[in-house]
Amino acid sequence: VRNPLFAISATVDAVEARFDDRDELGPFVATLRGEVEGLRALMSDLLEYGKPPVLDLHDVDVGEVVASALRACEPLATQREVVVRNGVEPGLPKLRLDPGRIAQVVQNLVENALHYSPAGTAVEIQMAIFPANGRDWLEISVADRGPGFRPEDLPRIFDPFYTRRRGGTGLGLSIARRIAEA
Repeated sequence: VRNPLFAISATVDAVEARFDDRDELGPFVATLRGEVEGLRALMSDLLEYGKPPVLDLHDVDVGEVVASALRACEPLATQREVVVRNGVEPGLPKLRLDPGRIAQVVQNLVENALHYSPAGTAVEIQMAIFPANGRDWLEISVADRGPGFRPEDLPRIFDPFYTRRRGGTGLGLSIARRIAEA
């Protein structure tokens, strides 16, 4: 899938470079580029979902991991005209976790929240550490002002390929859950 996708992307680049002076082609090139990006995202999600999560554990500052994930969400937040508020307190103890995987979970959750949030609202990220069963556990919450899940959808929200969002793959929450469970 990667080879044909690269060929399509390269062809779109070549058409844009060669026919740059033809304004009427602009909307078509933009549509093709958007569809290529959609296919790239789907391919990435499929590859991610198809492999078991392998954790690379390190003692890390969770605040830095969350901040990194939120930086990746900035373009979508700007496009959707939604503010992202990072409520993660500085100076929390370092925790042993996989920073890349936790960043991916946070990014998936925040991107979902951004897709469903009305313009002019905020998505808020909070974090707490609480003891249970002799261990410290991390809880990261993402809250938005979107419509929420319909009650009939709740049993399926973590099912692969289940989505109500046009253009969504239905894999983001499934992947986030698998990583959290690992």
